Amino acid sequence: MSTPKNEVDFVTTGMFIIDEIEFDGGKKIRDVTGGGGSFALIGARIWSSTAESKRLRIIVDKGYDFPESVKDELDNLEAGIVYRETPERKTTYGYNRVHNSGLRLFEYLSPKKPIRAEDLLETGSFDSKTIHVITNPKSFIGMSEEIAKYGSLTDRPKVIWEPTPESCFPENWPVCQKAMKYCDIFSPNEVDAANLLGIDVKVAKEKAIECVYAFQEMEIGRNGQGWVVLRCGSAGCFIAPSTSQTSQEQDGVVAQREAVHIPCVPMAPGSVIDTTGAGNTFCGALILEYYRTQNIVLSSVKATVAASFTIQQHGLPKLTHTENGIDLWNGESAFQRLKHFYEYLQNHEVEAVRQITKHGF
Repeated sequence: MSTPKNEVDFVTTGMFIIDEIEFDGGKKIRDVTGGGGSFALIGARIWSSTAESKRLRIIVDKGYDFPESVKDELDNLEAGIVYRETPERKTTYGYNRVHNSGLRLFEYLSPKKPIRAEDLLETGSFDSKTIHVITNPKSFIGMSEEIAKYGSLTDRPKVIWEPTPESCFPENWPVCQKAMKYCDIFSPNEVDAANLLGIDVKVAKEKAIECVYAFQEMEIGRNGQGWVVLRCGSAGCFIAPSTSQTSQEQDGVVAQREAVHIPCVPMAPGSVIDTTGAGNTFCGALILEYYRTQNIVLSSVKATVAASFTIQQHGLPKLTHTENGIDLWNGESAFQRLKHFYEYLQNHEVEAVRQITKHGF
């Protein structure tokens, strides 16, 4: 199928996976919707109306064993999901072993089917206004160059790139620097950032700001106009512009803008069930909201709120509606949670609030 130009606001190249989760003691949960693409779609969907949701896209390859319950859950999102029938193969399944210590092990139970540039072209998604990508730097460069051949030269999409964990090691630093030029937002998590820079992951959170400034020195985005948004789990995120974007001369001295910190949404005791997919949810919300608002700090705040819904259960947050048609996620309005979080920030994070209100809230 093909889609006319500019009818897609968001597309993810993250994978769709169905998870089986096993806990210590033998308890199992089956047919849990997962995969980086699924969670990124949720992030974009949380801040989109029903009308806008039709312009959010993920490619789902349905094997012969695709559960009807999973399709019902996806269809309930009312998003522009592209289902591709692949009856000759099993759906991509993953096995998650969760230990009481918090250790989580993952392996594929059936072959994975990554989304590539040709898949975006085939489904008419290459000219989406925003693109979420999870891949290694070499593949990201190749995908970006392939999409650029077919897209508009003047109306390029906003792109967020999450490097894959297995590609984050010091030997990949040179190619990663090259890859950063192809994205508008570079968003690793703190562990992957530490591994990429050769920093001990045991002190990844403590060294987060050091990582941010190392990335900030790179040329991120076209003409260095991009951002690094470092995701640090329970420590929130740090936002900084590429140095070439914001170097300012003050009294003859070139100064760079300080990184802005956004904490996590305060959660009630016992309400955090599973953090899987929170980072992907964050990135999906971040790139779409950055396209809409052009305010990286406000977009990061909304992305933080979106991620807070993902950690409240295994799999995707549940979408329902009020009698007036207002979206509820796990029974709560995202805008109401955003309002409460903003009030929290006003009391704790003055610089973040200043950056937001500078452009309006």
